[in-house]
Amino acid sequence: MSYSAADRERFIGWLKAKYPTIEDLNKAWATQRWSRHLNSFDEVELPYGEGPGPGERYLDLHRLWSDITIPLLQDLEEIRERNTPNLPAVSNLWDTNPHRRFDISAPTKSM
Repeated sequence: MSYSAADRERFIGWLKAKYPTIEDLNKAWATQRWSRHLNSFDEVELPYGEGPGPGERYLDLHRLWSDITIPLLQDLEEIRERNTPNLPAVSNLWDTNPHRRFDISAPTKSM
C-alpha cells in the first residue's frame, strides 16, 4: 500500500471515470452522513488499506486494485500461454490469498 501523491492521483482519476461528477461520488459514498460531504475531487484522500474508515471509500480502493491487478494477471497468462502452451500454469494460489483485491465472482478469463 502506497500513500504517494501519484497513487492518490491514480485513485482520483479512477473515481472520476466511475463517478463523472462530485455529486455522483457524494451519493455513492453516502457523504450526507457525519458531515463527510466532498466539494471537489481534490478533497479525496486515500483510505487506509485495511480500514477503518468510511466503507464506501475502502470498497472503491479495493475496486481500483482489482481494475489494476486483473489486467496484469491476464497479461502474464497470455505470456505464459505463448511461451509454454503445453505446460500447466503454476501460481501462488492467488485465488485463496486473503489479501486479494479483485472480485472472484466477476467474469474473467480462467487462469
